[in-house]
Amino acid sequence: MIYEIRKARDIYHRQTDKHLLDFAEKHGRTLRPEIRPVLLDELEKRAIGQNISTKLEEETLLIREKDIRQLMQFVQNQACSKCGTKNTVIVCSVQRTIGSFVIQWIDEETTALCCLSCRKKEFILASSISLAIGWWSLAGLFKTPAALLQNVLFLVGDKSNQENIARYIIEHYLFYKALSQEKVL
Repeated sequence: MIYEIRKARDIYHRQTDKHLLDFAEKHGRTLRPEIRPVLLDELEKRAIGQNISTKLEEETLLIREKDIRQLMQFVQNQACSKCGTKNTVIVCSVQRTIGSFVIQWIDEETTALCCLSCRKKEFILASSISLAIGWWSLAGLFKTPAALLQNVLFLVGDKSNQENIARYIIEHYLFYKALSQEKVL
């Protein structure tokens, strides 16, 4: 996601005012939530398209990049949501669990902001459940190895932890915005 935001910022920056305004008018509503603020920020920098920006902001819950960054900083200063440990690195734990029996299966993905120790525990729990009860259907034979691989990749892979935290905050924006304001008061 961070790469996509940077790419969008670069593309919008290189556009002429007229092209950018036309694009915002025609496609602004259909942009993904994390990309729309990039377009609006570029319009604001150039001091153009005030009516388009206002219209887009009124139609959607707009989350600006600076708000996401502030909330990410806020999250990093919180205690672990699982064990309550303070002054620890907070990471985004994404785990997929498969359970299956003959013709039915459950494919569940859980995401949480927690400390490294709790992320490892979540990984072990999700992977153990998938290993024990994920194989017992035809779909499970295919879904279980994919889920186990995904769990390993989220634990040690290249995917940016910051990107996962940003995505989690966007999905739970109203909660974290309210929580951050509550802590200020």
